[in-house]
Amino acid sequence: MIKNKKAVYFICNNRLLGHVGAHVWDILQEEGYLKEKGEITFAGEEVMKYTDQNNNTFYGNILMKEER
Repeated sequence: MIKNKKAVYFICNNRLLGHVGAHVWDILQEEGYLKEKGEITFAGEEVMKYTDQNNNTFYGNILMKEER
């Protein structure tokens, strides 16, 4: 019996601190991942989630909002 898996990703999207995290977050958004609200908040931000075809759940949260 295979159990469904869960993973949590914390991503810093502040480009002043580095471009990799912001680039990863942008791709996840463009590809449609992490669009569904996970009904959880962390550090004052809504945690987003994605469930794949195998019912594995991935959660994503921005650690530091981008400065505008």
